[in-house]
Amino acid sequence: MKDLLAESREDKDASKVLTWSNGNIFRSLTLLTSLHMKANSLTDVKDTISGEGSKDLKAAMMDMLKFEMNSSTGSLDTHIIGYGVDHWVADVQNTELKGELVKGKIPTIAQSTQGEVVKFVRTAVSLLLSDGIDVIVEGREETVSFIASKNR
Repeated sequence: MKDLLAESREDKDASKVLTWSNGNIFRSLTLLTSLHMKANSLTDVKDTISGEGSKDLKAAMMDMLKFEMNSSTGSLDTHIIGYGVDHWVADVQNTELKGELVKGKIPTIAQSTQGEVVKFVRTAVSLLLSDGIDVIVEGREETVSFIASKNR
């Protein structure tokens, strides 16, 4: 698909096409939720992410996710900073974001954080587009449908 999109561009520059995974944002929030739970001796994921005080918790965790320039790679990436971690998603997407703290909790976290993720992705995609990068957004329809696009 990436090659087809690159071929449709006037400048034919495949390096200006990026595949975005919404799953990485859900995994990042799941990692942060797990670290919050561990720090506060909590055991119920659903209650933590959707119970009393969850609105403030979700806002705090979204503040721990920044879409910014990674000076090491020279590219825009999601930066996770909080609860003692300082990770770039590109560096941990196949390790920490698929580790024990994340496994099995993603559906519960995703169910409660759809709106937050949509807002985050909209901002990130907008920044990428303004940088001249075409973005292929991967994710479930419930999330992807709310990302503006001239192509579906």
